[in-house]
Amino acid sequence: MHGWLTPPEAVELAARLDPLDLPAVEPTDAAMGRAHRASMDDPSIPWLPLTLSFVRIMAHRAARDGHGLLFEH
Repeated sequence: MHGWLTPPEAVELAARLDPLDLPAVEPTDAAMGRAHRASMDDPSIPWLPLTLSFVRIMAHRAARDGHGLLFEH
C-alpha cells in the first residue's frame, strides 16, 4: 500500500499523533537511525510505537516545511 498525503493532511497527521504516548526520539535522521538499530538489537523495544514516533517526526517536518508525505507500507 502506498499513497500521498497533501500538506494539510500532513499537518493533520502530526496533530493526531501528538497526543499518543510514543517513544521520545530526537527529530533527526541520525537519532532515528540509532533508535532503529537499538530496536533491532533489543526485542524489548516495541516496534510499532517506535515506528509511529518516526512517522510523527516526518509528519512534523512536512508540516513545518509545507510539504506532503509519500508513504509505503
